[in-house]
Amino acid sequence: MGKTVIFEERYGVNVNDFSTTEEIDEVIEKQKGRKLEIVKIDDHGIVPSRGNVFKIRK
Repeated sequence: MGKTVIFEERYGVNVNDFSTTEEIDEVIEKQKGRKLEIVKIDDHGIVPSRGNVFKIRK
């Protein structure tokens, strides 16, 4: 199952109805009831021992 199919099933939409990522963000925000958070992904070049590839901060 592809990522698009999972998105369509989860949010009950057809991805072909969207032309921008902002429109997709609006659908997700409406269902979650809040704005999406912006996270910073640091490219530090190493994978820590805990298995996380990216440092994510809220």
